[in-house]
Amino acid sequence: MNSSEGHTSKKNTDGVQLTPDQISQINEALSFVGEYGEVHLIIQRGVLKYINVLNSHKAWQDEKEDVDGE
Repeated sequence: MNSSEGHTSKKNTDGVQLTPDQISQINEALSFVGEYGEVHLIIQRGVLKYINVLNSHKAWQDEKEDVDGE
């Protein structure tokens, strides 16, 4: 479908403007993330809508940890 058919692909190149409060919220989310976690910023129409925190935990032991634990 081309743009004359009413379907265009337009990206927002202006970036996202964050407030000081939003920056504090992002920093707080980062402080909760463990070694393997992630922080996802959900942005809609150029506005930060949600901050999702994903915590992951290692389910294996490194070989070095096994040797040191003997």
